[in-house]
Amino acid sequence: MTDSRCTRIITFEAEIRTGQDCGAQILLTNDGFVAKIYDPVYYHCFDGFYKKSVDPTATADHDYRNEANAYSAMMSSKVQGDIMPRYHGSWTFEITATIEGQQRSRDVRMILMDHISGIPMLDIEPEDLSCKARKNILYKVIEAKTDLRIAGLEHHDLEPRNIMVIPSSVYGSSSDDELSGIPNYETSTFENADLRVCIIDFARSCVYKLVGKQRIAAEYHNPLKNGSKRTWYADAYLLEHVATLSKEPAPQLWWNRPAKSEADVVSHSDMHLLHPVLGALESDEGFKGKIAKFQEFNIKPLRVDIALNYKCYGDSKTVLMIEFKKADLIDTCRFENALWQMSELDGSCMPLVDNHKRYLLAGETEEKLMKQAKAYARVARCLYIALCDYQSLILLKFSKDLSVVNVKVVDKNVTTFRRAMLGFLLTAIDDHDQVPAI
Repeated sequence: MTDSRCTRIITFEAEIRTGQDCGAQILLTNDGFVAKIYDPVYYHCFDGFYKKSVDPTATADHDYRNEANAYSAMMSSKVQGDIMPRYHGSWTFEITATIEGQQRSRDVRMILMDHISGIPMLDIEPEDLSCKARKNILYKVIEAKTDLRIAGLEHHDLEPRNIMVIPSSVYGSSSDDELSGIPNYETSTFENADLRVCIIDFARSCVYKLVGKQRIAAEYHNPLKNGSKRTWYADAYLLEHVATLSKEPAPQLWWNRPAKSEADVVSHSDMHLLHPVLGALESDEGFKGKIAKFQEFNIKPLRVDIALNYKCYGDSKTVLMIEFKKADLIDTCRFENALWQMSELDGSCMPLVDNHKRYLLAGETEEKLMKQAKAYARVARCLYIALCDYQSLILLKFSKDLSVVNVKVVDKNVTTFRRAMLGFLLTAIDDHDQVPAI
């Protein structure tokens, strides 16, 4: 990626994002490119979320490697220069410093890319836009994410701060507006079909061919129009209600608030997981007053921790049940090593893939959890069950005859948990008229 035979003189003209503990330094060059510099001196030495020390050099190298791989892999793809900035190579330069009277040097990595003159999605106030403009932006974002996957790249950090919106007219005719860099929403054409969305920051990305993963088929270019609405509904809804979902503080797990017992897990998960998700739904007029949450819900002879009911045409039906367990009870590796496909549940062993090569063994905690979830589904006549121990989230979608179940192990991340739970609940609401045929 870095060719020692090629050199270049670069002059920096302006700062975009610089400073201590902010990771990669981003600057504008005098010839109009953006330089992203991975200097470990500006990286955190302590992870505030996981409460542990981190190696800033390893983190900087990880970010550089992921981003350079992503841009290099996409150089021949039409997505580059469109939904991601055009790449102009990676570079290494030497920085010298005097430490305790001795000259020390270190190699620092840098990549160059096009400068995107647009508006970060994070800086756009939704209430300043028309409904048509908001939907147009969301559709463009969803299509951009899908096109990256078709090209063989997963972003893994698609948040509003990493989405640049480039309308055909970002600034007004006033030279003062243009010079000040203040977006003029009145003259911006967010509703136009030629609206451009550009995804930035690929430090957490994954190139499919480097990990042996297959690209998705091109016919899924617009997932909203190709029969996979449920897969993408949560992403669109989350982006539209991102302020509501983000206003709650992310949980600091149990370093500040111990979550040792099942009661602790129920309390913390209810506050940090369910509350923001249900708040987002309640902010939508279409769902206001239609979602009811019941704790310690009795479905004789069983009891489930949380039941979510959906009211439609005067009838209220349980569409999703959540069972909480004490911290660290669920071993996600047992699921991750075995499933993703439709899975049979009956028998002394629990086949978890179509080829029946791997199983959840009888007597294991995970097998007992699956049987418990199946019992809930049968008694409450509800096909959607979630299992959570605050560190893990498992989503189970049963078939009508309860003979097979689609299982999803959610990545261990607060935002991902909320996104997954939101999508799972929305899908359950879509299927509210489906009940076990037993």
